[in-house]
Amino acid sequence: PELYAITIKSTYYLSRYHCINHRNDFRQVIPPDDRQDIARLAARCEELISKDIWEPDHINDLIHFRLAWSALLLLGEHSDIKKGVDNLEKLMTTYQQITFSESMDSIFICLMIGYFAMNDYKSCVDTFKRYIKLSKGRVVNSENDLEIHTYYYVSQWISSERKQYLRKIQENYQRAGLHTGGTVGQQSRVVRVRWLD
Repeated sequence: PELYAITIKSTYYLSRYHCINHRNDFRQVIPPDDRQDIARLAARCEELISKDIWEPDHINDLIHFRLAWSALLLLGEHSDIKKGVDNLEKLMTTYQQITFSESMDSIFICLMIGYFAMNDYKSCVDTFKRYIKLSKGRVVNSENDLEIHTYYYVSQWISSERKQYLRKIQENYQRAGLHTGGTVGQQSRVVRVRWLD
């Protein structure tokens, strides 16, 4: 039950704050109670992950829990964000023989969030290309897919300032507005406005 509770909280916090973690002041924008809870949960994740309880029967649980831990790290200090991204990259290589089909888009959106927060737009572009190659057009979660595309287009625009990416951002923004999930349009708009205004 504790693992599931932490996973739910990490999803909540990442959904709520991912669209501002690239800002220099984002730690001050997050309410102090949430910052403390995020730090506490990340520390508890690290403690549980270090226990010798996972292999061989609970590898899938470990993968999902490492994803939750990484999501929490993406909302920390710059060194935590880097640690979260490194953890996700390691997860992808260590367990590459295991099918990530149900959580692949979650891993990739976390990578995009992390690289974008570190202003590593080239890695955002490379991560997007890996996502397209591995997903083969199968979308597990349409909200994550919209956000992955948004981070890609904004990263490309920041890097190149080519107008085609402004059009792509606008098209993606309109797609998000038509989407049934209410948060997607808001989150896409926040990322877009931050860089276009």
